[in-house]
Amino acid sequence: MDGGTLTVDQNGFLTGSKGIDGAAINAQKATIIIDGNAVIAGNMVADDNNGGAIWIDKSDLTIQGKALLAANQAGEKVFADTTPGDMAGVRNGGAIYVNAESNVTIAGESVLAGNVANADGGAVYVQGRQKSNFNQKKSVLTVKDNAVITNNRSENDKSAIHPQVRPDTNKDVNWKQFGGGGGGILSKDETVIDGAQLTGNYASDGVGALLITGHGVYTGAFKQYVYPLLKMETGVVASNYAGTSEGGGICATTDKSSYISSGYLTNNVTDTDFDYGGGGLFLPSATHGKETGVTVRYPLVTGNTARGFGGGVGVCTNGVVVTSDAAIFDNTALQKNATTNPNEYGDQWAFDFETYGLKIEDNASDDFFCAKESTVFNAMLGGGYHRWSGYTNGTITYVPDREYKGTLSAWRDRGWENGVNRTETGLTLDGKDLGKVTNVLFDPQTKEAEIYIPALHAGNGDFKDYYVTIEVKKKVNDTYPKGK
Repeated sequence: MDGGTLTVDQNGFLTGSKGIDGAAINAQKATIIIDGNAVIAGNMVADDNNGGAIWIDKSDLTIQGKALLAANQAGEKVFADTTPGDMAGVRNGGAIYVNAESNVTIAGESVLAGNVANADGGAVYVQGRQKSNFNQKKSVLTVKDNAVITNNRSENDKSAIHPQVRPDTNKDVNWKQFGGGGGGILSKDETVIDGAQLTGNYASDGVGALLITGHGVYTGAFKQYVYPLLKMETGVVASNYAGTSEGGGICATTDKSSYISSGYLTNNVTDTDFDYGGGGLFLPSATHGKETGVTVRYPLVTGNTARGFGGGVGVCTNGVVVTSDAAIFDNTALQKNATTNPNEYGDQWAFDFETYGLKIEDNASDDFFCAKESTVFNAMLGGGYHRWSGYTNGTITYVPDREYKGTLSAWRDRGWENGVNRTETGLTLDGKDLGKVTNVLFDPQTKEAEIYIPALHAGNGDFKDYYVTIEVKKKVNDTYPKGK
């Protein structure tokens, strides 16, 4: 249909259709309402088409009441193209495919269950802005109220091209279709989760429940990267499974304004030995000049498992996660082996003691793994100090009390003595790297320190009530041949 309004409600049903994009409903510039006890089930798109039941473009779709979308399928056979560097473009969205400039609301007590995408987005796939049109309006997917997305599957399995032994270089290695998976949802545009349940979904590749990721779009010949916004107010993400890549529950490569405010992530599993892990939540980053990240505020993340690292939360190299008062505990990271993906580096430290000199205990990353940088507040949901088990090969900034006005972190290398070879210093103010500073002085007798802050950044000079850390680094010597 092109334009107009379609309503399927009460005991209406659309079942058993087979066709091209959107076997039951194909709509442009339209309004579609699925309500009451409506049933849309058993529909399938053949060959290289998308949206097993529904395909929309520049449209508004609302699914509410007790509507059921079940057993719909995108594609007849599993997608097998191994062309590197992009997502699968076909056989996506087992139940719903959202092409562009559309708003989709899944609400009430509606259920999306048992749908299959033979590529990505087992129940829902949101394309977002097209590669050739940067000026398109965004799409928004909202899943709220008591809506349930359960027992859906994405079958984009790339394990056949994953190396069994880690190569020495990533040159000419096709490591996977970028961003494959999303057993419940794959979204490349704004996504809101507010009270819904994403449970029991399965991804052959990565991300059991929700994969939200950025992608490149073009203005003429100029390529820009668009990172979507994730706003998770609350909800349940439970018992989802990812087979050969990261993120048992959620994987988010999103705009830095994204957040997970509250909710419950539990009993999710990632079984990958090719990528890092992240049983409950995985946060990669490929900034392309923009800062990506997620603020994880008050969710409960427990009982999740990663075959690799980060049973509760995993953060990729260059990933940024700011965690404030979350409850992350009793997760499991099996740490069976380092990744065989030559594009991943962060977990190699755990398995190469001779090179890096780090002794990483078994289950060290049960709750948290960071491959570069994270900020973690020291209080946990419900009060008291956090009881996480985790490690990082980069830096974690601990802020014990959110009432502090800011953070100030300074370091000085090559020893603390004055004179020759004393020189390298650095300063971070409220998370911003200011580079070298005039000096950092420390008196080991009095335990007093002086940090010289450049006038450009000193403002009124009042740093009272700042949380301050100073890193003491020892120069290379016979005792510490690699420094300390």
